[in-house]
Amino acid sequence: MSFVSITQRTGRRWCSHNLHRHKNKQNVLRQETQGWWTTWDLVYSVKKGGVGHAEISAQRDTSTVRATVEVFPWLEKLPSGIVRRLDLAMQHLLPKGYQHGSVHKNYFRYVAWYTLAATAGSMVMVFSSQSMLYGAGLGAGAIPVAAALSWVLKDGIGQVGGVLFASLVNKNFDADPKRWRLVAGILLDASSFLEGLIPFFPALFLPLAAVANTGKNISFLAASATRASIHMAFANHGNLADITAKAGSQTTVASSTGCAVGAFVSAFLGSSSELLLVALTMCAAVHLMSLAMAIKWVPLQTLNLQRFEMLAKEYLTSGKMLDPVQVAQREVFVGPAGSHVINGYQPITNMGPTIEEFLRTTKEDVDNVIHELRTAHFCARGTFLLLSKKAASADVLRGLYTTVASQVTSVDNSSSFEEFHTLLEKEWEVQHIFVERLAARVALH
Repeated sequence: MSFVSITQRTGRRWCSHNLHRHKNKQNVLRQETQGWWTTWDLVYSVKKGGVGHAEISAQRDTSTVRATVEVFPWLEKLPSGIVRRLDLAMQHLLPKGYQHGSVHKNYFRYVAWYTLAATAGSMVMVFSSQSMLYGAGLGAGAIPVAAALSWVLKDGIGQVGGVLFASLVNKNFDADPKRWRLVAGILLDASSFLEGLIPFFPALFLPLAAVANTGKNISFLAASATRASIHMAFANHGNLADITAKAGSQTTVASSTGCAVGAFVSAFLGSSSELLLVALTMCAAVHLMSLAMAIKWVPLQTLNLQRFEMLAKEYLTSGKMLDPVQVAQREVFVGPAGSHVINGYQPITNMGPTIEEFLRTTKEDVDNVIHELRTAHFCARGTFLLLSKKAASADVLRGLYTTVASQVTSVDNSSSFEEFHTLLEKEWEVQHIFVERLAARVALH
């Protein structure tokens, strides 16, 4: 056994390492330094006394992920030295191990668009806050006591509205996080627009400000509620906490940039309420467009009605199972004229109808329906799906698969559910599904 002594400088310190290796063998040492991998080829020649001598050649490994270029591809044209320094700065804003697959490949596209959305959103809030201050009387000197009281009241009313909204939506945040994240962005911009109108209607300061603040509180709550589901989609190594922490850092940087740019632009706009409203509207448009593009790159692994019906239709027609990345590109979260944002996805399956509604729409013998409910955990008739209280996730998926198959083809595809379910388990979370909007299951006595 021989050894080679390698001396390395780290900062201002020199460190010596003795590497033990077999005689006359070529070895490769790979070292990670600040996110960059360097490959060292160590070639040994054994001297008298067993002391190894190494001829070292270094080569930069470019196969790993470079954060700056991945998040902002147009920066690749910059000199390599500048890109390398930007990479060092970006390491403070990205999860540990991002170079080696700790996050999903779509994560970088998401971060790029979300950063732009957060920056534009901060600019919107700068312009809306300035307009609201003018509407409260700041432009005329000291703010009157009545205006100060109205300012406090609008905050209290807004917080109550946020609490009521959370109690109404509850589980829907998990079922459709993309939709609710976009709803949060729309509410934020709509509320900011209302604040931008206050200088034109100063007498309506309290009602307009209260409604706007309610919308903002709902927006912040909806964004927070969907954050965990979105971040979980990118956590390849179970590093949800690290991704969430870095998302906070990214938002801080983007918001600070947006506030700085917004303040700079506001200085040129002056006290013109009309120009502030125009600037606010333009930034709001950029915010919503960027947010929609960011959400598009989120590969959710959970199943809701839209994703399941998409998977079942594709399997029944082509025999292929789509993965989360493919579904993310096809998934609809806006819809024609914003129909999905307003009403949600309209599935072909009516989950959990009332007993009266179910029996009124079926022409089958009622005794036969009850018998099927006693022997199975689901019963599908047309597009209605009635679930037993004891139905497990697999039973619910079987029922959904049967209803989709009845719409796609006239051939009975129920026998192929087992194969479909096996393929589904490999790519998707099938234990916790979000397909029931109402807890309307039945119990037989």
